[in-house]
Amino acid sequence: MVKTNVILACAGSGKRMGLGINKLLLRVGGLTVFERSLAPFLYNENISKIIITYAPSDLPYIKYFTTGKEKEIVLSEGGKTRFESIKKAMFYIDDDADIVMVHDGARPFVSQKIINNCIKKAKETGACAAAIPVTDTVKVVKDGKIIKSEDRSKYYFAQTPQAFKKQALIEAYNKADGDFTDDSSVYEKFVGPVDIVEGDSENIKITTPVDICRFIPRNYTVGVGFDTHKLVAGRKLILGGVEIEHYLGLEGHSDADVLLHAIMDSLLSACGERDIGVQFPDNDPRFKDISSIELLKRVYEKVAKKNFIVNNVSAVILAERPRLSPHIPKMCKKIADILNINESAVCISATTTEGMGSVGRQKAISVSATCSLIIY
Repeated sequence: MVKTNVILACAGSGKRMGLGINKLLLRVGGLTVFERSLAPFLYNENISKIIITYAPSDLPYIKYFTTGKEKEIVLSEGGKTRFESIKKAMFYIDDDADIVMVHDGARPFVSQKIINNCIKKAKETGACAAAIPVTDTVKVVKDGKIIKSEDRSKYYFAQTPQAFKKQALIEAYNKADGDFTDDSSVYEKFVGPVDIVEGDSENIKITTPVDICRFIPRNYTVGVGFDTHKLVAGRKLILGGVEIEHYLGLEGHSDADVLLHAIMDSLLSACGERDIGVQFPDNDPRFKDISSIELLKRVYEKVAKKNFIVNNVSAVILAERPRLSPHIPKMCKKIADILNINESAVCISATTTEGMGSVGRQKAISVSATCSLIIY
C-alpha cells in the first residue's frame, strides 16, 4: 500500500452554474455532486486521509456529508483562490504520507483506475497528472481571425487527480506566489516536469448547467423478466442452455429453460416488445420442444433490428435442488456468446427459498432477470 493523502478542493463558489449555491451541493439522482466526488477516495485502500477544502458558508453541509465516515477526514477552510486553499490544506498532510493527491470536488466521475494509476506513477516518477489528448484542431486567434494552426498532437487537456511525492509538492508550494490553475503548474515551475497518466473523457469538471446532463443516462433502457416452470418427472432439466443431471425436469411447450425465458422477457421489455408468450405462443406447433437457445437468438435479432446493443444481463435462479453453482460459468458463456457481450456482463446467481413455497418443496424453479440496453 502507498500511503496517500488526498486534498479534495471544494472551496469554490461555482458562480458559472448560476444556482445561487455551491454546485457541489446540487443533488442529482439522490446524491450531491460532493458526495459523488468524495466516494471514490473513501473506498480506495491507498487513501489514508482526505483533506477537504471548503467555503465557510458551506461548512454545515460539508460536515453533514462527512460525519461518521470510516476514513479519516479533515476539513480545511479555503482561501481566496484555489492556490491559497490547497496551500492551507497542506498543513494537515500526514508526516509519514508518501504521496499527496489533489482532486477537484467538481469532478464526480473519476474512476478507481485513474486514482490508482496516478498513485503508482507519482511513486515512480515524483509527479503526474491525469490528462487526455486534444482531439479538435487547435487555432491561434487574434482580433477574431485565425492566424495560425497548431499541431494538436503536442497538446493535452489536464484533469485531476494530480499526484506528487509529498515533500517535493510542499517545497514547490512554499516557493510559489500568486495564483495557479492547477497543481502540476506549480510543480512544473519550481521542481520539474510532470508525467502524464491517461485520463478519461468522462472525467469532466462540472462547470456549466449543461454538464449536469452527464448524470442522466442517455439512450439507455432497463428491462425486467420473471418466469416459473413446474418440476416434473420424465423431462430434461435445462437452464441457460446447459443440461443438468437431475431426476426432475421442467415442464413446458419448449425445452422449458426458465432462465433463458426470464432473460428473454427482460430483453423484450427493455426494447418495448411484448413478452415471449406473445412472441412464441405455447399453442404453436413450431415451438414444440424447441431449444430456448434458438429462441434467445431470435429475441436478440429483434433487439438488434431496433438498433439496441445489450449492455448487461443479470438473473437470480430460485431452486432448492440441484446445486447449480458448478454450471453457472458455462451458462454465462452460452448467453454471452448469443448476446455478443463479454462473459463479465452476464451475472447469474442461484439461491433457495429455505424450503418455503413451491420452489422450496421442489415443485418448481423460478427466475428473476434484468437487463440494460443501449441504443446506438
